[in-house]
Amino acid sequence: MAMRLRYPQLAPDGYTALSSLGHYIKTGTALEPVLLSLVYLRASELNSCDFCIGMHTAELHKHNEPQSRIDAVADWRSSDAFTARWPGPRPSPNCTVRMSRTLTMPQ
Repeated sequence: MAMRLRYPQLAPDGYTALSSLGHYIKTGTALEPVLLSLVYLRASELNSCDFCIGMHTAELHKHNEPQSRIDAVADWRSSDAFTARWPGPRPSPNCTVRMSRTLTMPQ
C-alpha cells in the first residue's frame, strides 16, 4: 500500500479550512448525501485512491444506490444512469484533481 501524506502535519491551516468546507457542504447546504457521495466517488476515481473509492462506494450502498449507477460514475458523461434531477458528478472534481496533478511535492 502506498504511503499516505499526513496533510494535517504538512499543511495544518489548509487541512483545517478544507475540513471546515466539507463540514459546511454536509450540514449547511441542501445537497443530498447521495449526490455528495457520487461526487466524492468521482474525485476518488480521478485520484486513483482505492481506499476512498471503497469508502464512498460503501456509503452509496448504505443509501441503497443501485450498483449500475455506482459503476456509471466512472463514465458519467455517456451514461444514461443520471437524469436531469441526478445529472451526475459535474466536472468540478475533474478540474481540481487535474490541477493537483501538476503540483510537485517538496523533496
